[in-house]
Amino acid sequence: MKYFLAAIEWLWSNLDKIESVFTIAAILAGLWWFYKRRERIPRANIEHQVKFIDLDNNTTYVGVHVVVRNTGNVLLRPGLGKEIPSVVVIEELKPYLAYHAESQELTPEYAMDFLGSRTFPPLVGIEPGQSQPVLFEFIIQNTTKAIKVYSHLVNGYNDDMSWDTTTTHEVKYDQE
Repeated sequence: MKYFLAAIEWLWSNLDKIESVFTIAAILAGLWWFYKRRERIPRANIEHQVKFIDLDNNTTYVGVHVVVRNTGNVLLRPGLGKEIPSVVVIEELKPYLAYHAESQELTPEYAMDFLGSRTFPPLVGIEPGQSQPVLFEFIIQNTTKAIKVYSHLVNGYNDDMSWDTTTTHEVKYDQE
């Protein structure tokens, strides 16, 4: 009983020091939790907004807005200093009938003719929650009925991660 009372007396007299130790430990645990929880990988969504304008010389203007949205919690630096560029490619969709020897049937399929590509300009950075539209302009023949738009955006932090999207569009003038 004597040792128990001595321990209680020591605890009571050093309570402020013990409290300081626990406070420091709690702060360090909180910092460790915050560091482990912190997101280090950028996240992005890409979408296309496409506009067609019929020009006078049997050509069509195609304006492709690629909207890059930073959905993560860290600064997004797309394609900075990478060897593989971030690109936008458009192709014409051309239907044809394909013959399948095993079933002896003709089925509709699509060929794609390359119409053009553009490289993304260097984007400095997109803050979390922000978006950045980038305009790419193409001139195509007005005989084109449908196009496929492909965007590939290289991650500026990690070579193994990139974002891409593909959309198809019927050529309709003065509409998006």
